[in-house]
Amino acid sequence: MEALVELVQVIVWPAALVWLGYLFRNEIREMSKRFAWGAERSTRGRLEEGLDRADEAWETVKGQLGNRRAEPSISGSPIRYEVLQRLAQTSARAAILETWTEVEAAITDAAGQYFDLHRGPMASRRVVERLIEDERLPREALPFYQALRDLRNAATHYPDRVLTQEDAERFLDHTLELARIVRMATS
Repeated sequence: MEALVELVQVIVWPAALVWLGYLFRNEIREMSKRFAWGAERSTRGRLEEGLDRADEAWETVKGQLGNRRAEPSISGSPIRYEVLQRLAQTSARAAILETWTEVEAAITDAAGQYFDLHRGPMASRRVVERLIEDERLPREALPFYQALRDLRNAATHYPDRVLTQEDAERFLDHTLELARIVRMATS
């Protein structure tokens, strides 16, 4: 008899939970939407904060560059900028990730031209640090690089509905500026 009571208890509790979930499914769905909306708002806030940090860092770097400004450069064809803008219209996250390859290409070129790579590959951050140590880049370039890198890393995990085309275009402009100053440092 005890075994039958335990069996009923084992079956009844999960069944009761499923039944209650079914009865209150609309309320549960509404609550989950509210939680998702709140999480989305906080994610959006972190994204805006990161973009603002990148804006501030760029203004500092721009001030340090002074008259060493050059024309923006982008690897590949001159149409690449337009392609990245169109990609931002379709998927902001894809545009952010694709745009970051411009920085990686510039840093790889800088590492290949300027540093002895016979000891093996060098991390991107380390290349930027070495360019700063050798006074080829202003000191403020590292926080600018780090802010953009953090944004790129965070954007890989954000849902597409959080990222907007404007965010991607701001990131695109900053990233191309960073790639330009890295290329300028080794030319």
